[in-house]
Amino acid sequence: MKEFPDNERNYEDLMLEQLAPGEEYRPVDPKRDDSYQNAREHMAEAFVQATMEKQRKEQKALGMAMECIIIAGLYLLIWMLISAAVTIANAPAAMHFLNCLTPSVYGIGKRMLIEKLPFREAASECNFHFIASAVLLVVGIVRLVVGY
Repeated sequence: MKEFPDNERNYEDLMLEQLAPGEEYRPVDPKRDDSYQNAREHMAEAFVQATMEKQRKEQKALGMAMECIIIAGLYLLIWMLISAAVTIANAPAAMHFLNCLTPSVYGIGKRMLIEKLPFREAASECNFHFIASAVLLVVGIVRLVVGY
């Protein structure tokens, strides 16, 4: 067998040293490498986290859709009541501006009553509701100016 200095040995030389006399090649059993198992465990954890994140986003989107439906229903109900008051009781048409606050009042009220948050935290989580109120206010002003 050839003698090499330690720094010049390669994988094939090590394989040849392990052969019995008369054998040309024999597979060398590699040392057990746990990096494959660690990688599998890491990928499984990443998959579980991604699945949980996806479910959380779907739940959040479903909750947002339900809030939009509830707000739209409340807005239409209050709009019909104010329209009836304007028509029957000769109330001022500017009362429709109160209806523009429906999304904000609903969002803040829900968080204060159901989630038991203080007013400041409840209001800070209602950015979508404030935007919806602002859009409804602009639409209300345009309707009042145009006379529709």
